[in-house]
Amino acid sequence: MFANLIRYAGALSALILGVSAGAMLTEAFILVRYWRGLEAGAFLEWYAANHALLVSFYRPLQIAGAVGALLVCLAPLAIRERPSSGAIGAAVLSVAVLALFFVFFREANAEFMSGSLALDEVAGRLERWERWQWLRTAIGIGAAGCAVYRPRRAIPVA
Repeated sequence: MFANLIRYAGALSALILGVSAGAMLTEAFILVRYWRGLEAGAFLEWYAANHALLVSFYRPLQIAGAVGALLVCLAPLAIRERPSSGAIGAAVLSVAVLALFFVFFREANAEFMSGSLALDEVAGRLERWERWQWLRTAIGIGAAGCAVYRPRRAIPVA
């Protein structure tokens, strides 16, 4: 019964990680292109006005994906089985997505939201933000891919 629960939790985790990866991909392809088409002042105004909406969307999605992946990775240990390599990969990569927020995005987003950047610095910072976003997106897609991977049988812990 517990093994079935882990399997269902794994499917839910894969779904959440897939939605998160798709959202990051959409942000990279659509939102960033839109932002780069705005004048610097208009972008900073847009970002300040919409920052809370972005946070309220991404924060729970990415936290739920990471927590779910970690639970799916650790739960098999309760029944003396090893987690699958896919579960381990999904957990590591989904935590890496969260870590990138603290490594780069927290400070960059705060600069955009506060409007403290000089207007001539905005384009360069946004270009840098886009590169980091593509890295985060690739890691998120990797996490979703790992979560979908399922080996044929569990391996008992020795």
